[in-house]
Amino acid sequence: MALSIDARIWKILFMILALLTLVFGVFFYFRNLFIIFVVGFILILITERITHWYDLKIKKKYKLKTWQSSGIAYVALFIFFFIIFYFLFLSLAEISTVFAQLNPSNPVGQAYIDNFKEILPERVSNLLIEDSFLVDLQLFVFNFFADFLLNFSKIFFTAVLVIPLMFFAYFNRKKKIMNFVFEAMPKKFHKGFLRSSAEIGTKLKDFFTAKIIESLVIAFICSLGFMFIGIKGGLFLGILAGFLNIIPYVGPIMGAIPPLIVGLISGPEVGLYVLIVVVFAQLVDNFYLIPFMISDKVKIDPLLSIVLILIGAQLFGVFGMVFALPVFIVYKIVLKEAYEELVAIYGNK
Repeated sequence: MALSIDARIWKILFMILALLTLVFGVFFYFRNLFIIFVVGFILILITERITHWYDLKIKKKYKLKTWQSSGIAYVALFIFFFIIFYFLFLSLAEISTVFAQLNPSNPVGQAYIDNFKEILPERVSNLLIEDSFLVDLQLFVFNFFADFLLNFSKIFFTAVLVIPLMFFAYFNRKKKIMNFVFEAMPKKFHKGFLRSSAEIGTKLKDFFTAKIIESLVIAFICSLGFMFIGIKGGLFLGILAGFLNIIPYVGPIMGAIPPLIVGLISGPEVGLYVLIVVVFAQLVDNFYLIPFMISDKVKIDPLLSIVLILIGAQLFGVFGMVFALPVFIVYKIVLKEAYEELVAIYGNK
């Protein structure tokens, strides 16, 4: 389609672009709130998929009444989350004991130090295994987990308030909200709005579904490998590696550092096994998940995705790297659909 020379079309497109930029600017400024909205969207997506499967495979098959199916679902979810959080708590406790043993006055910590002194050159061992370095490492790990828990608690308590409202609005008020938007919008834009909102929903669902699958597979491989090795806190470190894998390019490295440190503290050979598990997980990700599963769902040119991620990193750091592609998807669909709708309304001159 040739570009229109109608000034009205470009003025409206510019207004839409400015409005989108304002909305995303506000969200990126209030980053914690933006993260909560994204998490809420992902949970709604997961809930919708699980509900559809549950209705087909359980409710209809066993002819359960509504209260029976709801009761079973709530009990199953409670048990699932209780087990996950219980084992995560145990994993965190194991990691804290590992770093507590780094004290040279501790016999176990002295045994760790002696292991490294045997394999490292004397100058390197004197630099890395001196008392001040170990104390600094303990403080760094303690501060890291303290900051992580503090930020997580802030986001968690806000999410407890916001996400239930998102669920209520989506599952109980979706039609009323759509009707309200339609009433506030000229009728000639209704078809374009429906097409763009439907396509945005589909594309974002595909994108986040692909990233969830990728993270779950990486977390499963790493957790299973770490627990097989016998590394302390293997479940938490595996889930952390899968979660950080969401960050393009630097995420896998960030996810590999904590288990590698814990593994090296346990012994050089354990650190080597940890590295093998991480490398294997990344080989599965780069040679199977991304080419055959992720690329099929997220149809964005690889070179363009790299440019967008670099721009997002320059503007907003790690946060921008994670959300560069979904934001681009929204911009692309909205502007494309708006242009086609405006051309149909005002004529292609």
